[in-house]
Amino acid sequence: MKSYTKDHNTYKQLVESFSLSDNQQATEYTTIDGLKGFKVICPMCATSRPHKCAKVFPKRVQDYNGDYPFKWFYLCKGDSSCSCSGLHSFEYFVR
Repeated sequence: MKSYTKDHNTYKQLVESFSLSDNQQATEYTTIDGLKGFKVICPMCATSRPHKCAKVFPKRVQDYNGDYPFKWFYLCKGDSSCSCSGLHSFEYFVR
């Protein structure tokens, strides 16, 4: 869990950096797995959907070695024309 806590703080800073203004700051929520994620306004479709329609959250995913490390995901439920619409790895969203 130490890596999750360290990652959580890092991702919190990243999420806060792409929040557009003070009234659009990310809010923390608890995922179904009991982990902390963030509800945010998608910066790609923020002009058409000014409410928090995206989430950044961790999930354990099996890797090639059979381990279950935490991976971070980005889920946008905004416009279907948004380039980030749907579930993606956080790395994909940043690119």
